[in-house]
Amino acid sequence: MELRACHCSKRRLRGTNPLEANKTVHISGMALLFLGIGLLGQAAITTWALKATPIPTWSTNPLDLVYALSDTTNPRQLQRRRGRCMMSVHQCNDPADTFYPLRRQQPPITAHPEEIWILGFIWLLFLLAALWGGIIQTMIAKGNKHGILGQSWALLPQFSGRSLNDCSAARCTDGTSVLNISWTSRRGQAGMVGTIFLICAFQAVVTLSLHCDELLADVLQDKYVFRAVVIAKGTDARYNSLKADTWRNRVLAVFKIVTHWIFGLSINVGYLLGVNMYPPQIFYFAVVMFVFASYATFLSLEKPVGALPATYGHLQTILDLIDVWEDRMFWGHKESGSPNYAGTSHTRLQMPHYNELYGERQTGEWSNGMEQFEVQDNLQGASFKSVRIQSQEDETPLLPTNLLVPDGSHYITRTYS
Repeated sequence: MELRACHCSKRRLRGTNPLEANKTVHISGMALLFLGIGLLGQAAITTWALKATPIPTWSTNPLDLVYALSDTTNPRQLQRRRGRCMMSVHQCNDPADTFYPLRRQQPPITAHPEEIWILGFIWLLFLLAALWGGIIQTMIAKGNKHGILGQSWALLPQFSGRSLNDCSAARCTDGTSVLNISWTSRRGQAGMVGTIFLICAFQAVVTLSLHCDELLADVLQDKYVFRAVVIAKGTDARYNSLKADTWRNRVLAVFKIVTHWIFGLSINVGYLLGVNMYPPQIFYFAVVMFVFASYATFLSLEKPVGALPATYGHLQTILDLIDVWEDRMFWGHKESGSPNYAGTSHTRLQMPHYNELYGERQTGEWSNGMEQFEVQDNLQGASFKSVRIQSQEDETPLLPTNLLVPDGSHYITRTYS
């Protein structure tokens, strides 16, 4: 609500006084008051949220957040679940199992059902814009006494002032069509208050739908930050949220700017003329919303290519896929066995084999059916008792020099002799 007040009040902040011949610019005290109330409300909500919510990290990098949440000092610690190296966010509630790598992952809309509501709201705004333009154009064409039928379909409204004689409407001009609502200063305070609430109603719908796309942008941002583990550079510890934006996010940002601008051309308020609506600009606004909704739908249905399981910012799934934390991480095939194992490393890894199963790692535990031996770890600080090692037929027990063993939710290296 506070954000709506800010958007509405800024449209009335500056203006000219039509009663003065020199057309001097004045500042609207009432609009400035509403702007201040809106900003105060946002500050109050933000302060309350900061005070009531423990914040493990201020980084916008999902990897930093996962690392902070997995720390043992965190009261809401996330625990890494083993055996899920090939399980995506779509299987986050399923028990650990073995899976073949997928060549294409499922789209984000299947992982975040709320995206359906977001897309529905954006498409609804397109339909409302088209209906709005159609109603205003029809009212003008039917001869509404407050309407002017124009011949210009220029992007920017044209005001030539030249009337046309051959006219099927109340008035015709070679400029832009316009319908005047007539809520002017002559109607006193009631008219001005009604104008503010009318603009607020329109602005609220537009602003809310455009802010919904930020949820899509956040999902995309988190997706590409984590998917850096499969590219040549790997993840970057020196994360910059501005530089990390993809072209998809930048296009969304441009759409928001253009949409607000086109909407501002579709309806405006004058001190003496009141509220004016321009059908050509409203139709252009509908076209922009159609393109915007189509693009948002494309992003929600886009399927990432590659074997890396989709996470879409789901913290638990990201933690399940990371077994080694490094400043620069790479993900891929780490061990062959039955099943194979995929995980992270500080060096570039080959991609998993699409025709082979992946699941829990087999390092440190052989399964050739022979007698099992136990090797005690006498190093201090170990959180486990023993590791099972298989012997080979007619040979003494085989002890690897460096053995990866479980340490809580991670694996650490222990050296045996």
